[in-house]
Amino acid sequence: MNHTTEALGNIKTLKLYSWTDVFQTEIQARRVYEFRKMKSIAIWLTAIIASLYFFPQVLSSVVFSTYIGTGHDIDLATAFTVLILFDLIKNPLRQLPLFFSSFIQVMVAIRRI
Repeated sequence: MNHTTEALGNIKTLKLYSWTDVFQTEIQARRVYEFRKMKSIAIWLTAIIASLYFFPQVLSSVVFSTYIGTGHDIDLATAFTVLILFDLIKNPLRQLPLFFSSFIQVMVAIRRI
């Protein structure tokens, strides 16, 4: 963005010395680099958001499988109680990474002040 702003601000100089091709290739290279970075960030963000919704859903299945797989028996009342408990903690588990992100932003803002 800085190169683009600089090129637009000094367009007369660029035209006078015929530097348009040089600046155009430089700006194009930086745009490609920026696009790759933005694509990488988007892929990581998609994976993180998918995991925020996937892992709380799988948590109850893993806990029940582990509990029953270790040789314990579970009655229906206990199973429903555990399912309700997992349903109650599902949203706080999803909000936990967002809390950390907001907390870091608050700490940066406090340091700036």
